[in-house]
Amino acid sequence: MQYRLQKERGFTLIEICISLIIIGLMLALFIAGYNQYFARQKLDQTQDAIGLAVRSLNDFAEQYGVYPCPADKTLGINDPNYARSNPANCVGPGVYSGMMPAYITNPRNAAETLSLMPLDGLTDSWRNRLNYAVSKNMAQPANCPASGNCVNQIEAGTKNVNVTIDGTTTQEPFVVFSSGPGGQGAYNYAGALVEPCAGGDTNCVSSTTNNFTFTEEFRTGSLLGGTPSAVGYSDDFYGMQRQFSTSNCDPNEIATGIDADGDPICSPFPSQSCGPGQTVTSVTGNAVTCSPLPGGTCPANQIMVGLNAATGQPICQTISCDVFVPRMTPLITHSAGPINNPADSPSAFGGGNLNLVAAGVPATAKAAFIQYYLDANVSYDNTSNGAIELYMEGGSGRVRISRLDVGSDRNTVISGDYNDNNEEVSDSSMYVANIAVTGRAVSYTVGFGSKVNNRMRVSAVRFSAKLMGYIDSRPCRP
Repeated sequence: MQYRLQKERGFTLIEICISLIIIGLMLALFIAGYNQYFARQKLDQTQDAIGLAVRSLNDFAEQYGVYPCPADKTLGINDPNYARSNPANCVGPGVYSGMMPAYITNPRNAAETLSLMPLDGLTDSWRNRLNYAVSKNMAQPANCPASGNCVNQIEAGTKNVNVTIDGTTTQEPFVVFSSGPGGQGAYNYAGALVEPCAGGDTNCVSSTTNNFTFTEEFRTGSLLGGTPSAVGYSDDFYGMQRQFSTSNCDPNEIATGIDADGDPICSPFPSQSCGPGQTVTSVTGNAVTCSPLPGGTCPANQIMVGLNAATGQPICQTISCDVFVPRMTPLITHSAGPINNPADSPSAFGGGNLNLVAAGVPATAKAAFIQYYLDANVSYDNTSNGAIELYMEGGSGRVRISRLDVGSDRNTVISGDYNDNNEEVSDSSMYVANIAVTGRAVSYTVGFGSKVNNRMRVSAVRFSAKLMGYIDSRPCRP
């Protein structure tokens, strides 16, 4: 007995190389996507930490009338005063820039320490501590008497922290910010400087005078590792509180506006009043304009929108409501064909107008609901493609609302005649015409497009439309 040996075949070196290249490309795409996801997660976590810090500062200020003074930035985590607000840094005018505090002495009980926020919330995603700059006169030691409310020092204070965003500088009570992935000017848990300040990096400056400025800076490159933008990217993340006022006008005054600091603009009450049978129609300064009380009432379905200054009679306006008025009215039946090799045109099979006026749609109508039906019988050879298209125009310009694709696979190259394939296609749906714009003028065309080779015979195209109803504005019923 004889045996025939068969030759076994494995992968060639070229096949192995191609496989490795494909795997490498897929792995590179995965790594790039993962890196961008990880970077975005860091940004979101940092912004969340800043948001928590801003809310904690505002909650403290609402209760005690002052903002906490920043903690010392050079103290490490093993120091007993680490992350503790130091009120001695906020004596005098100007701004103090330090670290976001976690602890503060209770203004009502010096022997008690309050927790402002958790320690793990004091850092950004790069493990650097959050920076906190505050106007000193809004962070003086809280003045809380034994009974009653604390003295509100924020309302009487001056906003000294300069914040420059998009080239515009405003003065704010405080700002909390992260130095970002670059870490310039940031301090870590050990109280050590992470990265020295670069030239011109104003956010690194720790100022004890009234000249601290937080500036949104842009650096070259892309923060998430994508294609760099023309302006670069901002690597500083911030949160701030715009000062608001709780001031009120005196009992003999009324608020007539709000100034730039959010305080009310107060004016004296009018020094005169209207006589019997009259009512105030306007106020200028502290003088009033009076008109007779209305001697009549508005009819049903109307409301009073003013008074006639000469007669004292009410000025009335009808209350209107939008209602749907149902209809089942045929509008048109359109047919075309047979047509050989139709032209590539939005009106290849003709068109026309839908007579909404004859269908009973009034001039006050706002929209018409039109049910349409489109079908076609088409024969074609094995190399042709095309589309029967329906266009309508009713307030939004001409819009293609239906497309019936017909024809062979575009990759087919077998030639033939018209009768190689026969097909019937159809579509039915609702079209809403904005006739408030067109004045009840709605038109349609049936076209042909996307042709390839165009060896087609359209035996018949049929289009019909029916008015299902319209939206009209009518007096509201009580």
